[in-house]
Amino acid sequence: MHTKSNIRNIVKDILSEHGITKAPVAVEDIVKKYGAEVQYRPFKESVSGFSYSEDGKKIIGINVTESSMRQRFTLAHELGHLKLGSGGLHYDQGSPINFRDKVSATGIRKKEVDANFFAAELLMPKDMLIADLQAIQEKTQDSETVAEQLAEKYNVSFFAMNVRLASLGLVSI
Repeated sequence: MHTKSNIRNIVKDILSEHGITKAPVAVEDIVKKYGAEVQYRPFKESVSGFSYSEDGKKIIGINVTESSMRQRFTLAHELGHLKLGSGGLHYDQGSPINFRDKVSATGIRKKEVDANFFAAELLMPKDMLIADLQAIQEKTQDSETVAEQLAEKYNVSFFAMNVRLASLGLVSI
C-alpha cells in the first residue's frame, strides 16, 4: 500500500532523475528510460491502456483512438502501475490485465486510485503547478482562463487540470 506522500516522493525522484523542472513533462521519454516498451494500438472502446511486467520486460499499451491528452494521462497512469508494483500481467497463467477502463476512472480500486494519483503528480507536479499558477494569476484572475492556460502548458485536458487544482485546494470547481 502506498500513501500519497510516498507516491509524491517517488514522482519527485523521477522528475529529479530526469532533470525535469518545467511543463510539459515528457512522460514518454521517462517511460522509455525506465525500460518500458510503449505500443500504440487501437483497443475496444472502453479500454484506454494496459501495463505488463514480467522477468524484467515491461510493456505499456496505449489506445490510439483516444485523444493525445488522454493517451498522455494513460501512459502516466500505466507507468504508475509499473513503478508502484501493481503491473504484473502473466499471459501464460491467465493473470488479470491491468486495463485502464471505466472502472479505473471511478477510483474504486486502491491500485487505480494510486495510479491516477501517480499520473496527476507526474503530469502536473504540485510545486511546479503552484509556481505556474501564481505566475498566471498575476496576469489574470479569471479562474477558467487560468485553468485553460495551465492545461495547455501541461498538455493535459481542461477537466484533468481542474480536478488537479481542486484536489490540491488551489481552486474550487
